[in-house]
Amino acid sequence: MAKKPIHRPAARASKKTAPAAPAGLTVEQALDRARRFPDDPRVWLELVQLTIDTDTDRARTAAQKLAQLLPDDYNVRVMLGKLESMAEQYDEARKHYDRALELQPDDFDMLCQVASLQLQVNKGTDQPLTLIDRALAQQPRNIHALYLKAYGLIQVHRYDEAADLLQNQLIPLDQDNAYYWNLLGQTYRDTGALQQAEAAYLKSIALAEAAGNPAAQIDAVSNRLTLMHYMPEHGAEDILQACKAWGALFTPDSAIGRPRPADPAPSRKIRVGLYTSGFS
Repeated sequence: MAKKPIHRPAARASKKTAPAAPAGLTVEQALDRARRFPDDPRVWLELVQLTIDTDTDRARTAAQKLAQLLPDDYNVRVMLGKLESMAEQYDEARKHYDRALELQPDDFDMLCQVASLQLQVNKGTDQPLTLIDRALAQQPRNIHALYLKAYGLIQVHRYDEAADLLQNQLIPLDQDNAYYWNLLGQTYRDTGALQQAEAAYLKSIALAEAAGNPAAQIDAVSNRLTLMHYMPEHGAEDILQACKAWGALFTPDSAIGRPRPADPAPSRKIRVGLYTSGFS
């Protein structure tokens, strides 16, 4: 997916502003400009743009300085929220996303972004669902927002609503999406509808395999394998075959050759080493 460009925020008046950046600006030059013109937002934005793909810690520090200079700039808050998320500082990211949402309360993408983050850090609450419903009021058939809502409903144990949403709204919009069927399987599993759950997992596995999506296939195969242990109709042989299918997903595409010793003589000395963290 193409990366969205970082929008340039409006510069705030400063007593000392930097001259236009030279063509081919380097990180070292950008750092020097930041030292000489610390109150000019442009130099910090330049530093973020130069380091965001190669040095996220430095980009994050520069974005924090930029947010101090432009505390009410929507794009700066979004940028810093993304960088904090990349650093797994989710509480800090949420603060910046919340501020961005205060600045533009009806922004669809930001409503979904904040809801997605809350689903990670505020599990088991209705807060994300409130934001998702605001987003869906704008785009009721948006598959990303619908998926977030289904996931959020499952988190608060509203399984019947989640299953209804998946079956009647989300899946009809993209019937070949393996992730949607896998999520439907989880919904059925959590309500004790084990046969329906297995059927959904099998559908997800088939779709993922046809689409060449190993990540989705691994998720569905793993979920089905776990489920089979709670289904009396599946005996040991069924579970063994499912385990083999699971293991086959991690088998190398080509055979690994056995190492051949330089000296094949049976009388050669063999040195055996043992690495251990200790014996208990």
